[in-house]
Amino acid sequence: MKINTIQVLIVSTLALGTVALSQDVKAADQTTSIYRLYNKNTGEHFYTKSHTEQLNAIMAGWDDEGTGWVAPSYSNSPVYRVYNPNANGGDHYYTKSKYEAQSLVNKGWKWDGNAKPVFYSGGKSSVYVAYNPNAQSGAHNYTSNSFEQQSLLNNSWKFSSTAWNAVTKFNWTLNQYRSLTVGGSYDGKGGENYNTIIAAHDIPSDITTYENGSYSSKTVFYSNSAWDEGHYKYVSLTFVKQPNGDFLLSNKSFMSL
Repeated sequence: MKINTIQVLIVSTLALGTVALSQDVKAADQTTSIYRLYNKNTGEHFYTKSHTEQLNAIMAGWDDEGTGWVAPSYSNSPVYRVYNPNANGGDHYYTKSKYEAQSLVNKGWKWDGNAKPVFYSGGKSSVYVAYNPNAQSGAHNYTSNSFEQQSLLNNSWKFSSTAWNAVTKFNWTLNQYRSLTVGGSYDGKGGENYNTIIAAHDIPSDITTYENGSYSSKTVFYSNSAWDEGHYKYVSLTFVKQPNGDFLLSNKSFMSL
């Protein structure tokens, strides 16, 4: 069953009032949830970052399986989706290779997403692919769950490889948070290095940067809302830019670690 892609363009303008100091505030969503749905009639899973596609699929009878993994909002490693209308029940295939996707289109597959990326690869976690040679619809399964992957391989599915990467799930502990060294509240001197945090905890959910003359800071935000809605946690860290370009920790806060 093919899901028609509906593109929704939302343009908003934010007017900022006058403030005491000239400032440039830039906010960017760093990550996005990839929704996972299941068609019990065909055995196929469907993956999308589009909330509109997710809702359309649910209305068409697909089972909502929540968030499959979390992806960067953008990276230099796009993932494409193509659709096989000739397979019994229809079948989607996902690949980082635009050449591979185009080769399938040349053989009768259809672009799903107008030959544009449907989401992006990036992060420290693996998303595995498994292949069922006996299936037409749902022949490929993608999961970040290593137990699910191994279960499929134990049931005669093929492949044992990483299709692309995902962002590490929220992995902060209270001890890790408490061990962070905070420097000066204005200059961050003596504080933890931003690069050390990224190496240990992957891409933040959000990054906000602030600039005022020679002063520059960034606030990163990690939250677990995509995985545990019932017990919300977050870690917020502010770093100040140094003359050598490093960002050092000047402030930290958390909830429910």
